[in-house]
Amino acid sequence: MADLKPARGMQVLTADGELIGTVENGSPEGLVIKRLGSAEGELQTIPHDWVDSVDRQVRLNRTGGEAAAGLKAKAFEREAHPGRGKQDGRTGFRIGPAIWLILVLVVIAIALLILMR
Repeated sequence: MADLKPARGMQVLTADGELIGTVENGSPEGLVIKRLGSAEGELQTIPHDWVDSVDRQVRLNRTGGEAAAGLKAKAFEREAHPGRGKQDGRTGFRIGPAIWLILVLVVIAIALLILMR
């Protein structure tokens, strides 16, 4: 990603020098920033591969227009597919091994009840 680790409060600049916000924190999905001029400190996530370098500021490898379009597209994707967004593409509901065991035991019990009639 870059030379240093981004710290909270660092300015985030586009490739053409436009200030778009400040760093809030990092996440597995990317860099969480507070957008400049956003209503009530709206937070958005910038993918790690958009970061070009980090020194006293975070510099992106996208221009202001590209960053704005990309962030708008990401917001649209989240609205259109609210269950997505995790790296593995899962919706978040998974059945653990204990649940599978219970389901198998219930099916066996039902089968035995049917056979014993």
